[in-house]
Amino acid sequence: MSTQEFLESMKKSHQRMDTIKKNFESWRPLAGIAYDYFYPHSLKWSASCCKWGNVIAENETMIRQEVIFGSRTDGSYNKTTNTWDGVCSLIVLGEVDIPKQGYKIPKRLDSISSDLEESKRRISVSKVISHPYEINCLKPWPANRKIVCSHTDSKDVYLWDLFYQENTEYKENVVANTPDLILKGHTDIACYALDWHKNKPLVASGGRDKCVLLWDLEQYFGCNTIIHGDKQIQQTYMKHLEDSKDEESCEETNTRVVPKKLQSYLKDMRESNNLSSETVHADIELRGHTENVEDICFHPVSETQLCSSSQDQTIMLWDTKSGCSPVMKIDEIHSDDINCVDWNPHDHNLLLAGSSDHSVSLIDIRNGKCINYFDQHKSEVSYVQWSPFKENIFASSGDSLMIWDLKRQGEELMFHHCGHVGPIVDFDWNFEDEWSMMSTSEDSDSIVMHDEGSFQLYRPLDLIVGDNEYTEAE
Repeated sequence: MSTQEFLESMKKSHQRMDTIKKNFESWRPLAGIAYDYFYPHSLKWSASCCKWGNVIAENETMIRQEVIFGSRTDGSYNKTTNTWDGVCSLIVLGEVDIPKQGYKIPKRLDSISSDLEESKRRISVSKVISHPYEINCLKPWPANRKIVCSHTDSKDVYLWDLFYQENTEYKENVVANTPDLILKGHTDIACYALDWHKNKPLVASGGRDKCVLLWDLEQYFGCNTIIHGDKQIQQTYMKHLEDSKDEESCEETNTRVVPKKLQSYLKDMRESNNLSSETVHADIELRGHTENVEDICFHPVSETQLCSSSQDQTIMLWDTKSGCSPVMKIDEIHSDDINCVDWNPHDHNLLLAGSSDHSVSLIDIRNGKCINYFDQHKSEVSYVQWSPFKENIFASSGDSLMIWDLKRQGEELMFHHCGHVGPIVDFDWNFEDEWSMMSTSEDSDSIVMHDEGSFQLYRPLDLIVGDNEYTEAE
């Protein structure tokens, strides 16, 4: 990077922080009345990603649900010894109680603890996993959100079974946990582009090598051996994965459920510090992009179709049944890097794309054309995601988080969350509770807070988002 480019980058960064600060100051007086619940947490170390996990329990008013996030620290990872010098990067698994729609919780708690004995916080941390390298991206498998893939500043994709991974103490100079699988194939760093198929154990990844890689892990997830005393009983893997209550019963009866193909080497892997002991090589390599692949997304149903976005300002549609070349190239949509893409789970003809040109585009894949732009962000758009419940609702993030309604033509922006004082790096719609969301930001450059990041869970007020069922009730 030249001196001029560096100075220009610094200028843009300062402008972005000024925008975030102004948004935050305007938002703060309304924070107490605009949400059904709002749980803000200041983090000592910034969370690079955040996802909702499995539902554990629920009653008439509350849902207890797992949350997963990855943290970055100032520690240094040594690949040779698989150890951290300083505080390690972490996968954190926790639990939180959120109110169902129609119920509100006004009380706020402003901190999160990694003390496993702490039970009075909004988030109760149940497990902490020391991760090799810094975490850039975490993606739970929708079929069972305790199975997670992660991206780092390396060429590999790591797969973790959070149920069986050992808890690590939150301290300095620790040995990193060993992934359950290491997915190989990239020839250059793969930082962010990562996705699972909704139902099948298929993983897709993109990186700086300009490739999209796919791994079919069916052989590792096809069948379980349930070890109960001296008896071994075969059953389908999914039966165990879909019900977290089974996990509780497993603990109570000393029953273990392990993927058949994994059980032969899990023990050896976790007793060894050697990260290269077990690997899976990519089954399919897709080529077409000319720059770094920034994001990737499977078709909501099809096992063979997916899309990807890139720094080359294009979106590629792929169908592995048709070969390893793109079946459609969508370009001239954005004037800068396309950072993120998402496929509408309800209307499979629609894609969202977010760009460094500060805009979000709505694309019809039947003709590859943009049918609408949303340009109210003041900086690059880092993430877009459709609502799991409504085909006309989506959210986008950058300097803030915005929720949009396609049916409100000309006034699509319906909610603006400005509770972060740094750039939002990730957010996630709750797949169980409509309108509940989580988001995380890096606040190290902020003049408002002294911590490195913030992690927030919230649901906009029913009266604002206009959910008819609950608005009429109120």
